Amino acid sequence: SLSLLVSARQGDPIPEELYEMLSDHSIRSFDDLQRLLHGDPG
Repeated sequence: SLSLLVSARQGDPIPEELYEMLSDHSIRSFDDLQRLLHGDPG
């Protein structure tokens, strides 16, 4: 999933809170990542 973020950096900037969630292990799946990126609650 880290490689996904690296490739994503070439496009839209990644919010600081995303890095915090990753270091916090709050994102456990691609669905979690998509939810965060799309701003969906949950």
